[in-house]
Amino acid sequence: MYRTAGEPKYLDFAGYLLNGAERGRLHLTDGQVQYMFSGIPFTSCRQFEGHAVRAMYASSGATDYYAKTGNPACLRTLERLWSDLVNRKMYITGGVGSRDAGESIGEAYELPNAPAYGESCAAIGSMMWNWRMLAVTGEARFADIIERALYNGISSEMSLSGTLYCYRNPLESTGEKIRNEWYDTTCCPPNLERTLTSLAGYFYSTSPTGVYVNLYATRIWIGTWRTVQA
Repeated sequence: MYRTAGEPKYLDFAGYLLNGAERGRLHLTDGQVQYMFSGIPFTSCRQFEGHAVRAMYASSGATDYYAKTGNPACLRTLERLWSDLVNRKMYITGGVGSRDAGESIGEAYELPNAPAYGESCAAIGSMMWNWRMLAVTGEARFADIIERALYNGISSEMSLSGTLYCYRNPLESTGEKIRNEWYDTTCCPPNLERTLTSLAGYFYSTSPTGVYVNLYATRIWIGTWRTVQA
């Protein structure tokens, strides 16, 4: 809203949320704060915990906030959390969130194969966050995580027919059916579809000095009917 309308009140409200001030208003318990990855100042976060998708989305918002304010404490926190995720809590596929309970991020190196949760939306959230980190720093390590998540943790979420979807993405199959036509909680299928539709924005970045190629492919799928050569 701030980028669109240019009104400071929207940026100020984002800062209010990131400062955790809503905890008192909502009377959040310690468990709720951990689960929601919210309710304490974002800059006081030392590691990822709680609901994996919420954590990735919160970090995406914090990166947008840093892009507009240049708050150094915010960037230090983002770097600390990124290191925690990439070095200790992310699957080799780019999947995020090892626990079924609470769809949550586990302890350091808690990355089992068969019971892995790896919700589709969490991998998408990681790609969204790393794209923002790439935009504010220009460092290729963030593009590396985008590539890992997209080609391994996100592309596996939909069947080749385009009619079946994964909600969870385990690394080891025990024979159970994990792709289905739809789910009672319908966040993952449309989230995957909007991600595929927006791929061109991840493949290339621009700046006043030129165009940057972040990913490689023979073709980029745009919309339903057409593709463009990469």
